[in-house]
Amino acid sequence: MRGIDKLACDATAPLSLDLPLTREPSDDDQAYLFAACGDANCGKSTFLNGLLGSSDLCETSDLPLSHPTRYYRYAATDQDEHSSEHLQLCHRSVEELRHFELLDTSAIHHRADDYPMELVALLTKADLIFCILSVSNPWSPDTWNFLTKLEKEFHPKIALVIQQIDERDPQDIEVVVNHLKDLADKKLDFIPPIFAVSANEALNGNRQSYRQICVYIDQHLGGLEARRQQLRHWVKIADAALIEIDDKVEGRAVELREQNRFIHEVETEIEEMRESFIQKLPDHLIEVGDTFKKEGQWISKHLYRKLGAFRSIVRVFVGDRTASKIEKDFIERIQYAVEQVADRDSTKVILACQKHWQELEMRIEKSMGIELTSDRPIDQNLQSSKDHFILQLRQAAELGINNLRVRHLLENEIRVRNRALKSLTAAWLICTLSGAVCGIMQIPWAPWVLVGLGIGFLSIAILCTWVTRRNILRDFRERILTTCGAFAHTMEGDFENALQVVFRDYTDSLVHVRDHFAREKMSIEPHQRRWQNYFLSLRAIEQDL
Repeated sequence: MRGIDKLACDATAPLSLDLPLTREPSDDDQAYLFAACGDANCGKSTFLNGLLGSSDLCETSDLPLSHPTRYYRYAATDQDEHSSEHLQLCHRSVEELRHFELLDTSAIHHRADDYPMELVALLTKADLIFCILSVSNPWSPDTWNFLTKLEKEFHPKIALVIQQIDERDPQDIEVVVNHLKDLADKKLDFIPPIFAVSANEALNGNRQSYRQICVYIDQHLGGLEARRQQLRHWVKIADAALIEIDDKVEGRAVELREQNRFIHEVETEIEEMRESFIQKLPDHLIEVGDTFKKEGQWISKHLYRKLGAFRSIVRVFVGDRTASKIEKDFIERIQYAVEQVADRDSTKVILACQKHWQELEMRIEKSMGIELTSDRPIDQNLQSSKDHFILQLRQAAELGINNLRVRHLLENEIRVRNRALKSLTAAWLICTLSGAVCGIMQIPWAPWVLVGLGIGFLSIAILCTWVTRRNILRDFRERILTTCGAFAHTMEGDFENALQVVFRDYTDSLVHVRDHFAREKMSIEPHQRRWQNYFLSLRAIEQDL
């Protein structure tokens, strides 16, 4: 009952009925009553003390003194009062008396008819009547005369107890038990349960002799129909409480399943948004291809100027870095163009996400009852995703140009061209210098011949620049045109990956919603397990009943 009540509080499922958690004992909910009868000084009080494990509960004496019947009941403070001449009420603050009340009767005399009517009435209410027999005289005529006078309605409650067995050998105890069975069969026409105990040993910690009698008490009390009806009533109340809790917990579980479906719907919507933008990629690829061709034409003209005769001859002396500069310029132009396309596309994506977020706020508050929030404002998250989108495509454009090996192609062809120009330029310079030397030495005709040869080599060098420039530009244009499709195809995957990152970041903005759902789900699962445990416990109790 307490566990079910705590479950109702923890699960926020207040009960409409009151569970009997702390109610006071009533006539329908009283403690069990055990009575001990027997001759004077046979060990009745000691037996009851041993039964409850308290040596100072029932008053004992080694002298054969007669005392009134003592009725031990629970109370917050210890006090005694005489209910009548023959009955003394003993209130004790012993916790066990909440469940088991004790009736320590006065000694049985030779005339059992002398028992007062009020004591007989108490014996009628008793759940068990233990007839205590001393091991030194278990066939006392007074005790057996008392038993024979009891009505048959008392027979199911009677149990014979041989006390002080620690004073005899086990073989003697067995003989006494067998003798008592024969005696009971003759005098009572039935054989009640017979137990041999030692209360002194039990009070000293050795409860071995009390084990069988405790099992008997447990079985006997479990068979009392009034108690069983009371337990069934409590099980019925507990069942009603569990059904009420289950309705509320299951209602909450249904809400969580609906919320889970709603979250999946939102994630599906975001995925569909991503797919819609991916479907538009072919149009972007056409634009990227056109941009690539346009920039290829520009870089071809730029290369044409770089490969001019004068510039080419000058670079023979200062070093030629045309290929690296062309590649760098080409990358910068392509990156700038791709950034423009990426900025425009990402702006469309961000606007779509912002619009979806605004609609989502109202839907989440309606479906889940929480506000749609994120660690950072959604505008900052989306702007960060946009910047990352543009940066990723910029890096992809650079990688795409590098994969075209523009620099490698130009370097190989320019290296061959420069090798020829170096030879022709060296021949021109040598002839010119030699002609100058011959002129200084006034060698007839030699200066004119050498200078003429130098001019011839220079003319050949200029002609070589024109021819090689045409060939290099042709190969370069062919390279650009043939790789345009490959570059666009490469950018297709990069565009898709970049979009994936943007929508992944947007989906991650819903982490607050998923965390709320996860916490609610984790909180309800222990309640369901506890409910199942209580349900199974009640079913086990019903089976025992």
